[in-house]
Amino acid sequence: MIRRAAIFFIILFSAITVSAVFPVFCQDDFRTMVDGTVVSVEPMESRIIVKTIEDMEFIVLPDAEIIDEDGFDIELSGVNTGNYVMVEYYDDDKGRHMAKTVTIEYRE
Repeated sequence: MIRRAAIFFIILFSAITVSAVFPVFCQDDFRTMVDGTVVSVEPMESRIIVKTIEDMEFIVLPDAEIIDEDGFDIELSGVNTGNYVMVEYYDDDKGRHMAKTVTIEYRE
């Protein structure tokens, strides 16, 4: 019994050590979150501009989640200027901000 417990802890420790030393990165690991006020929404171009410290333009991906203040999924056209939003995004290889999630925190 003690031998099995010792082997279990050795395997567990090895797994933790390997994952800490050799992290696996994928595109989703580099997501960033910002919040601010919506300045412009262009549903036909799948773009939204949010005022944070500066104006930031986001391309809203086709599979992006857009969530209203009640937690329901909505279309980009349901986001209005003046809404306070949180945007989860990553930068593509051209430096463009690609929105994966847009959450309306509250409407003004």
